[in-house]
Amino acid sequence: MIGGVALAAVTIGRNQIIEASAYGALFELLHRLENWAAAR
Repeated sequence: MIGGVALAAVTIGRNQIIEASAYGALFELLHRLENWAAAR
């Protein structure tokens, strides 16, 4: 049972990291678009 709980925690943690990096990449892309638009 403890192993299952640990596995669930690791899975949730991994999903949050993936989600955070996906949002980070999205914000980075938006930021670059803003800079590109401002430079034009």
